[in-house]
Amino acid sequence: MAHQGITGKHVMAMLLLSTILISLPVLNVTSYEPEMDLGVGVSIILMIGDGMGYEHIKMARWVEVGPGQNLTMDTFSYNWSATTYSADAAITDSAAAGTAIATGNKTNNGMVGMTPTNPDLLTILEIAESMGKATGLISTTRFNHATPAAFYANVEDRGYYTEITRQLVEEKDIEIVLSGGYTQMSSAQKSTMQSNGYTIVRNRAELDAVTSGKVLGLFADSYMTEELLRPLSTEPSLEEMTNKSLQILSQDSDGFFLMVEGGQIDWAGHDNDQVGVALETIAFDKAVNISLQYVQEHSDTILIVTSDHETGGLTVVSNILNDELPSESNTEADNRALREERAENVTVTWTSNDHTATPVPVFLYGNAFNDLPESYSIDNTHIFTMMRSYILGNPINVTDFTTPTTTTTTTTTTTTTTTTTTTTTSTSTTTTSTTITTTTTQTLPDPTLGYLLIGSLGAVVLIIVILMVLRKR
Repeated sequence: MAHQGITGKHVMAMLLLSTILISLPVLNVTSYEPEMDLGVGVSIILMIGDGMGYEHIKMARWVEVGPGQNLTMDTFSYNWSATTYSADAAITDSAAAGTAIATGNKTNNGMVGMTPTNPDLLTILEIAESMGKATGLISTTRFNHATPAAFYANVEDRGYYTEITRQLVEEKDIEIVLSGGYTQMSSAQKSTMQSNGYTIVRNRAELDAVTSGKVLGLFADSYMTEELLRPLSTEPSLEEMTNKSLQILSQDSDGFFLMVEGGQIDWAGHDNDQVGVALETIAFDKAVNISLQYVQEHSDTILIVTSDHETGGLTVVSNILNDELPSESNTEADNRALREERAENVTVTWTSNDHTATPVPVFLYGNAFNDLPESYSIDNTHIFTMMRSYILGNPINVTDFTTPTTTTTTTTTTTTTTTTTTTTTSTSTTTTSTTITTTTTQTLPDPTLGYLLIGSLGAVVLIIVILMVLRKR
């Protein structure tokens, strides 16, 4: 048959093919580029009680409000739990756990913002910044410590404090940074921060005087003072730092992301210090209360309260407490002394002076969670999944919680896991033996990939059919 050139039938076939290909779902290669009209104005408050397990909360509850009563955290309708293992161990450290929460990726203990195969993970804070949102970090430790660093830095070892500091000063534009660590920055770096528009504040009064703009609060040369010894008149509490941050960040109409860490709950756990556990967890809960009040008044904001891991293997056993409780009518110094006394009248046991593999609480508050189950078990990487969905303007769905995939086998460790469920009237504890296999993980898959593959296969089949029809004619 003689060559006929391009006929009307060919044109129709090509037009049909073009229509099919154009209608296929487009794979977002970066997977984090939001559409311009999604997520505008929404905000996230993420609060991490470092080392805080269910029993730490129980200890704080007994001391602050008494057995059978509720801390602010206890009042949340959505009370989930999360596993915390890292890529190379059943028991995580704060660097790997912080990275899992901040990026959705499992990594090796000690690594911050990276995995052995990906040195530059994208964090939820960086996603917020790319959308023009204001961002903030608060910690009662230092700005370059593992947990806050996981939200902005990429280093192979959490101990690379100089490099972490350099990345904050030279590469980031986080509007609010409040913590200890004054001597962690050189004079030149502080000058750079001031040149970049930051107001540097050193104490409670200076923080209180700031009402807008970028703020770098460095309230101690190294770590902030533990709650039992904190200078009440000069060093701001976690509650006050949270309140000020919300006042300033909320001025951005694009919304904000704020991470708040109660970093010294962990240290008290390492020391098996029941007084420290109580006071640090109570201080954290007071900051949670400030955040809860904000979310109750701003329906476009969600609040997630969790922990990076449990520390100490704590069990709260019994008490000889009286009815005298901390009160607003007392001075803060008197309340602190009373909390110390009450904490000493609680009997506890410890199984470790280190981290454990015990699942940790995840408390959720906000309209975005309304269609989710009130109780659920997730992995800590799924906290990032929820935040990413919300900030991009997508619904939060438990079907998005893909179990982290594995590529290499490492070790299997059997640990004892304690899960505590609390209501307003009673507390029950169940202990089970849990086997956790820890391996290197991959980034959670983009769900559009499956649609793209299916659509592409359909297009190929249709092309073959069209060509066969044309050939016969």
